[in-house]
Amino acid sequence: MKNARGLYLVILLVAIIMTSCLKEELSTRDARLKAPVRSYSVTARIDNKEANNDSEAKGMLKGAYDESTMVFTYTLSFEGVTPRAILFKRGARGSAGTLLWKVPENDGGKYKSPVKGSTVLSALQERDLLKGAWFITIDSESRSPEIRGIITLKQK
Repeated sequence: MKNARGLYLVILLVAIIMTSCLKEELSTRDARLKAPVRSYSVTARIDNKEANNDSEAKGMLKGAYDESTMVFTYTLSFEGVTPRAILFKRGARGSAGTLLWKVPENDGGKYKSPVKGSTVLSALQERDLLKGAWFITIDSESRSPEIRGIITLKQK
């Protein structure tokens, strides 16, 4: 009876040790699978180089993106152009791109520099932003786009 009781005690002890090691291994593996949440500063120099024309207009986009909230915020300043539309697009460099969204006018149906805004991104939009596939265009009455800039990210 003493040997059987000792044997049960040893089996119980081994089971406890194995279970605790398994839990630790699972939690370590789960921690490795989760990517760290990052935040980024966002910039774009908006000019005629990407638009491939002779416009004298210029602009600058500055902003931030936070992976934990998926919120993209921006401030856009420009000069030398009267915008008809300001558009965020995704696509390859040099392409016409696909519209993400039109920036709302900030001065009674017109654009006045600076323009500020924010939006919550979808998972697909986030992926394209992080891959560097976003750009911004400022269209005028005479040109579409008048000026254009590639959006770049820098991890904070």
